[in-house]
Amino acid sequence: MPEIVLHIVILSFFALASAATTYFLDFCIGSPSSGEIQKGRIFGSYGKWILEGYNRREDQIQEAEKKAIQDGEAEIDELLQKSPGLKKEIRKKHLRKVRRVNYWKAAGICYVCSNAWISFLYYPAASYLAELSILQIGLFLIPFVVIANLIVRKLF
Repeated sequence: MPEIVLHIVILSFFALASAATTYFLDFCIGSPSSGEIQKGRIFGSYGKWILEGYNRREDQIQEAEKKAIQDGEAEIDELLQKSPGLKKEIRKKHLRKVRRVNYWKAAGICYVCSNAWISFLYYPAASYLAELSILQIGLFLIPFVVIANLIVRKLF
């Protein structure tokens, strides 16, 4: 039983290190999750680049949503005539046709998304140092990422 405790301690340390790395990188790129880049940060140009890409993609998504609403007004009106009580659900269903994914979040805009990738990078070293078996490596992967994300949410 003490061996499992040692594994958990090592993995918790690496989860904390992953969260600290995410926090540090967010600081270095100018904290783009706040919506604007902080001046004088060492990798501020990268932060500016991903923020511009994120905003460009958000504009494309909003345009696609507006177009979907305009194209589907006749369809929505027809469905509303059949069942007027489901107005909100019909509009939600129609807007789901527009893909709402913005991949720029994982590049540094969303620190939780970034931390998921950073914790995946830390996990091989953590599992090696904890001397995990193949079964334990698979068993501890998801809890490791979840714990790292919980820690990073508490830091920010």
